[in-house]
Amino acid sequence: MEQCNCDIGIKYVFILQSQEIKKKTHVGESEYLLDKDSNKKYILQNVTGYALRGQLTAILGPSGAGKTTLVALLSQRYKGNNNITVSGTFLANNEEYVKFTDFGAFVMQDDLLMATLTVKETLLFSASLRLKGSQLDKIHRVNELIKDLNLHRCQDTYVGDRMLKGISGGEKKRTAIGVELVSDPPVIILDEPTSGLDSYTAFICMNILKKIALKLQRTILFTIHQPSFDISSLFNRVIIMNNGQNVYQGNADQLIGYCEQIGLKVMAYSNPLDTIMNNLNPIYNNQQQLVTYQNYQKYLELAVTSYTTQQNGIIKRRTQSSFGLEFKMLFWRAKTNFWRSPTLLRAKIISAFIMSIFIGSLYWNVGHEMPNQSPDLSSYSEVTKFLQNMNGACFMGGTGAFFSALNPMMMLFPVERDIFLKEENTKLYKIFPYFIAKIIVEIPSNISISIVLALILYWAFGFIWEIAKLIQFILITIAVSLSGNGIGMYLIQQVVKLHRAAQLGPVIMLPIQLFGGQLVNLKSIPKWIGWFQYVSPFKYFLEAFGRTQLEDVEFKAIIKQEDSTSIQMISPMQYYGRDFGLWNSIIVLFGIALAFHILAVIMLKLLIKKLNV
Repeated sequence: MEQCNCDIGIKYVFILQSQEIKKKTHVGESEYLLDKDSNKKYILQNVTGYALRGQLTAILGPSGAGKTTLVALLSQRYKGNNNITVSGTFLANNEEYVKFTDFGAFVMQDDLLMATLTVKETLLFSASLRLKGSQLDKIHRVNELIKDLNLHRCQDTYVGDRMLKGISGGEKKRTAIGVELVSDPPVIILDEPTSGLDSYTAFICMNILKKIALKLQRTILFTIHQPSFDISSLFNRVIIMNNGQNVYQGNADQLIGYCEQIGLKVMAYSNPLDTIMNNLNPIYNNQQQLVTYQNYQKYLELAVTSYTTQQNGIIKRRTQSSFGLEFKMLFWRAKTNFWRSPTLLRAKIISAFIMSIFIGSLYWNVGHEMPNQSPDLSSYSEVTKFLQNMNGACFMGGTGAFFSALNPMMMLFPVERDIFLKEENTKLYKIFPYFIAKIIVEIPSNISISIVLALILYWAFGFIWEIAKLIQFILITIAVSLSGNGIGMYLIQQVVKLHRAAQLGPVIMLPIQLFGGQLVNLKSIPKWIGWFQYVSPFKYFLEAFGRTQLEDVEFKAIIKQEDSTSIQMISPMQYYGRDFGLWNSIIVLFGIALAFHILAVIMLKLLIKKLNV
């Protein structure tokens, strides 16, 4: 595989422009990077530096120094907006790059991996989409990587999560690194690779990165927060930041010499990095901060800005495969994840079972309570009571089918969505094969559970036992379930932060239920808002379910008053005010399901552009 040995360099100014800045500075925020006249705050300013191949380059600094912003910009995972201005240049081998993924890989701080895959399957999935050659070549590459990352003991263990026991935190971190290393990128950028690990595991992880940098001559750049002496001894170069500016940049073995140069005393047998970090903290420096941008300008900046690499040009690597291969691998992963996810299956089955038992008990044998039909006479009160109960049974049956599909989607899809956003950002695959594979895997389970739910409810309600009517009832239940699945997917894409989905859900679901016609007479709704009923699946499944039992039914009801008696003909569909038709309602329900799945794809596409991850 042809590679380029890349050195990367940066020169960047990153500005946040907002009316909120002045408010924030009143509560003690550092103001020397704030341009009050133009109301601009510099998050990164005059940050210039470079990282070399075959070396570990560490970026350190206190919280809010700009470390994560810097690596996000380097890896092109941060996009500007109306309040943010970004200016500057990024170079790799003296060439300004358009796409970081052409030659580099980024490892996020959070280890977002599919919990139900084994370590080897996770790496093989990445290799299948990123590498050329035969499957045997890809397996050979994965085996080499497992050996390099010391993952051979856990290669057949599930990655795991909170619900499924799997590998340890250190093994998961190395697996996440391996997912990006499988394509052998010349440049690797990591955000806090030791986050959440104990000191020993963190050292093992950094030592492996050191070996990779030396063995394969790769450029490895990462952020890290207060490393131990053992870990810091592995660093080749160190970049220290404070308040969005460089305060040190140079070889790790020159730290003590620089401290002596600026008059900062380093205690014997102590870590010079700890001394520098303490000097950046007002609590420890006794108002004598010596590690400053001014000293950096005086002693170090010229050597950094005058550096030039002998490497020239970037050889782009293939980062995305064909639609067919992407669909094949995504379908395999979705299918594997489904069968290995007891939580998903359990949530869907238990939800449907509880719904069917509760609703079936509430409306037990409601169909057998049908009054005499015309020309026989029936009491008006009996007819209205029956129609009310039938309407309630249809409403609750459809609601059960709808939420048995929607609730598991809202509960479980958010985690997978984060994994997708990470993988799509690295150009591992495109959105359409992912979505098609997921829907193809989801639909059979929804249909199967819908059929079981429909059969239980149909029997419990005591509806007319005719094959044609039963098939219609099952078909409607499937359409309602698919609508719930599509709306659930759509709702999840509406929010960037997933905890807000719980707040958004009721706001959208309440009108959908309200405009179904069960809780309010649709003819009495003002026209300016009445249009909403036409996108509510509740409106259509209420009519469709009702027509399976009451399509040709008519009652001749006796109305008794104090001094008179009258007879009124009651047609159930006219009584409910529904005249759309059985098959029209079924077609629209499937149309709503299709429409919301398409909208979910569109919203996910927009979300990709909106997020910085």
